[in-house]
Amino acid sequence: MVYEALLTISAGHKSALGTCLKNTEEATKWKVVGLSAYGKTLSMVARSLQQEYKEEERAVLVVLLLLTYFECFMENPNGALRHLWAAIQLLQKSEGRLSGIDLAEMVPVQDVVLRLDFLAQKLVPYACSSLVRTSDLAFMHAPFWNRSTAEFPGIVRPDPVTTEGHSLVRLVGGHNTISKVVWGGWYPKDDRPHREELMGFYDEMLLWKSTSPATFAAYTNLDEDQPSSMEDFYALPIPPEPLPSSSSEAALNIVMFNGYLGCALAMIASTEEDSTAREMEIFRLAYQNMRICAGLIHGSYKPVEALNMGVSMFLYHGFRRCYSKEWQAWTHTALQALPHEGLSSGLAFANTLEIMDQVHQAQLYHVPSPSIAVQHRSPLGSICERLVPMLMPRGDDGRFTAFYLRYGTSAEDSDERAVRILAKATWEQDGNGMMHSLKLDNYGLAESHTLDSTTMFAPWRQSVEHGWHGFLSPSNLGRVAPVG
Repeated sequence: MVYEALLTISAGHKSALGTCLKNTEEATKWKVVGLSAYGKTLSMVARSLQQEYKEEERAVLVVLLLLTYFECFMENPNGALRHLWAAIQLLQKSEGRLSGIDLAEMVPVQDVVLRLDFLAQKLVPYACSSLVRTSDLAFMHAPFWNRSTAEFPGIVRPDPVTTEGHSLVRLVGGHNTISKVVWGGWYPKDDRPHREELMGFYDEMLLWKSTSPATFAAYTNLDEDQPSSMEDFYALPIPPEPLPSSSSEAALNIVMFNGYLGCALAMIASTEEDSTAREMEIFRLAYQNMRICAGLIHGSYKPVEALNMGVSMFLYHGFRRCYSKEWQAWTHTALQALPHEGLSSGLAFANTLEIMDQVHQAQLYHVPSPSIAVQHRSPLGSICERLVPMLMPRGDDGRFTAFYLRYGTSAEDSDERAVRILAKATWEQDGNGMMHSLKLDNYGLAESHTLDSTTMFAPWRQSVEHGWHGFLSPSNLGRVAPVG
């Protein structure tokens, strides 16, 4: 069973590499091999799950994770999340029967599950962890993530960058379970974490940075020569100067840190009368991520092997927090250079943003332009005035779906007290990211009054509030369909 699973993931990896290298024949050949081994593995898993042997159960758990990675290589989120959910249920079921030695040997597996669980939270809108139990008292004591270092059996000195990344995932994922920090920016202000919770998360993120020397040692002078005024951002070069790193994993840690710190700052800014200082900090983080990603793209980084969490998702979410159109144009181009990162598709993100520009142009006929005349704002206006993209997990039919949201309905109430759905887009795309069968529904200002996202997505949010696995319910795709 394990052999067939390893054959499955090896073939999937070679198929994904062939796709990235545009070698269709090679990709197809290995995909056929992988699918054949995949079918055999599933049959063996089904038989093994009927057994009561502890050793067999642990092997099944590992195999389920390998099948999850295979589905990541195949860019199939539904299959990957189904295998991951089965693995989580099996892990939780078996934990009570394992001895202390067995549990120690399971640490690497638990680390993989933690990272995949967090990836699932990012893919499924409004979702929280299906792994972390809020009843776990350890998660209720800040900083709950700063526990003893994970020890991997057989490894005398665990990689400190990996350990620090593990703590960061645990920090953000735990806070998301408690206070929705991952998807908080897609909620109206009254439904978000309170300012005190956001500031607590912000402080813990800075504490993580101060206690993660190995991650930040990969870069020198990372925080030096930062812009001190809005005008200074004009002088920053585009394309950004690449920041080379001695470690891709350290780069991913920092990109993730900057991304969630920027997200928290955007929500904190909505609680302040003058958000200029906060927005400047957000722009600094966004530009730093652009430089780090430029270094990865021009370096030895292999996107196809970034199965847990790549950089394309953070570039995509950082698009809304860019200072200027030039920054956004570079981000769009960078996403196209990151076509496949497991379940994250830079091409799908780029298309989502390209469609958003069409939605923006259509909305200019109905709503006032951003207040670009205000000298202390960016050329794109305040962040709260910008459209918010929300890409849904791809359906079994292969089509992509994205919604485009906006805070408030006019310049007077764009203070994030309400979130309106302005448009919905569905499309197909080929291996090069070329869109086909695009259907774009612009709802216009008048109709958007009836498309309040709080009401529209209420059933969806309820289904995933106790874990992203609620997305696997067959009825969920139908729950968002009435919009279009």
